[in-house]
Amino acid sequence: MTLMRRIVNIIIGLGTIAFAFLIFFLGRNGLLVVMFIFEAGLFLYGIYMIFYYLLMARHMVGGQLMLFLGLFTFGLSLVALKITQVPEKGLAVLVAFALLLAGGLDVVRSFEIKTRGSQTSWRFTRITGIIEMLLALFSLIMGLINPGWTAFILGISLLYSGVSRIIAALRRYNWMRVVKRFKVQMPQA
Repeated sequence: MTLMRRIVNIIIGLGTIAFAFLIFFLGRNGLLVVMFIFEAGLFLYGIYMIFYYLLMARHMVGGQLMLFLGLFTFGLSLVALKITQVPEKGLAVLVAFALLLAGGLDVVRSFEIKTRGSQTSWRFTRITGIIEMLLALFSLIMGLINPGWTAFILGISLLYSGVSRIIAALRRYNWMRVVKRFKVQMPQA
């Protein structure tokens, strides 16, 4: 990971932690803000992928996948909009699904890292994925019993995600080399 990518990951991690504290502060209203951002992101990404297919990807090999991905995310945004109109149990299911998907992708990515023999620690990625999947299960169970828990569990997940992103960015890097590069030398008297 380059120095610039590490700095970007630290900034994203700090933003995620700040967003988690915002959800803790706002409670259930914070969850509705998150759901609005999620729906808007899916909607815009779906439209972007459809336009990408129409303008460019239809001439590419395998370009139809872009059309299907755009239609899928556009449809998923409409389903998410309908779920949030009945927010009590639907939000718990949607948050649990998102956490389960993120955790599952981390576990699959850890297997890929391990088989490639990369120097990156695959154990950290796998543990992160397992923890996210456990949070998804806990979110589903507690969210269906009491929907107020969904915002709290989502906040915990975002807090954990931000901290793990910062840890991954700071891991195994010679930061003293950066300090020496930017070190100001005092003039000799």
